[in-house]
Amino acid sequence: MKKIILLIVLVMLSGCASVKNIRDTARLEPKSGIMLVNFESNHYGYKATIINKKNITWASAVFDIKRDDNLRVITLPAGDYTWRGIYVGTGASEFRDDYDFTIQEGYVNYVGDVLIIIDGRSNRYKISFSDNEKTISRFKEEYPKLAENNKIIKNITNRPNKKDINTK
Repeated sequence: MKKIILLIVLVMLSGCASVKNIRDTARLEPKSGIMLVNFESNHYGYKATIINKKNITWASAVFDIKRDDNLRVITLPAGDYTWRGIYVGTGASEFRDDYDFTIQEGYVNYVGDVLIIIDGRSNRYKISFSDNEKTISRFKEEYPKLAENNKIIKNITNRPNKKDINTK
């Protein structure tokens, strides 16, 4: 049964394209905001996803976690979101409704730095969220026009204390 559910999740993910950062010259559409997030991890080559809490069927964004640069700047419709899960090879862990954040219309919404530590031997990981001023400074440096034209607000992911979750 678990394998069938995992297969369904992987098929649903395959229909969702990985997000690409917007350009510094991007203009916000009405009823949308900018999501600013930075990923840090001891592992790469996996995906992290978010979903809009009003449409939990399809991922709103799929982030490919790379070896090096994982600063993400994307546009999203304004609304309430939750981190859906991480997907490593054939393993997956969904934690829908455990880690929520909001994208407010017309703003750059910094949702925090996401630290994901994966222990491949035990099939466990730790995920935590932090407020890191260096990420905002880097955004202002790399996206000067967006930073000048859009107020940056902090909508740090609501999070429980560090949590170990089995990825099996």
